[in-house]
Amino acid sequence: MSSFTFGLKTARTMDEDVHSIIPTTFDSELIAQLGATEFEVQHPAPYFSFIEQHLPIVGSMASGGELLCAKESASAPGEWWETIQLAIVRQVGEASPQHMAVVVGDNMMHYAYALRYSQFIQHMEDFFSIPQDTYVLLQSSKVCFQYSYEDQLFLYRLD
Repeated sequence: MSSFTFGLKTARTMDEDVHSIIPTTFDSELIAQLGATEFEVQHPAPYFSFIEQHLPIVGSMASGGELLCAKESASAPGEWWETIQLAIVRQVGEASPQHMAVVVGDNMMHYAYALRYSQFIQHMEDFFSIPQDTYVLLQSSKVCFQYSYEDQLFLYRLD
């Protein structure tokens, strides 16, 4: 898989300082859940720098995004993940083979995960089930999704 840049000079890959990161139990479980999916673990620092530079930050987290959906408004518990997936697809469209996503979490994941958008959609529940705020950067669509610990999905448009 080629290095995903998202407007950065070059994202750090497995060969560089990502080896200095100690994976959490959530990272280990997530890597197992991703299985044969093609993905890279990367150092999250450049992505958090990007988020801090491009999103409105209040305290230590992004704030002020467009609320796309909230779990309390879901009609049935089993439909929640489908509701989120539909909200994302409405904003981004169907997956194209060249679209890449980078997923970072603000607490329980220590790695950034770079993978194809279509693979992210398939594993969305695995990423969003982790108790943290999770950010999904989609370079081709110039958007960032934030899934909050409170089960809300926000959209930020990137310029």
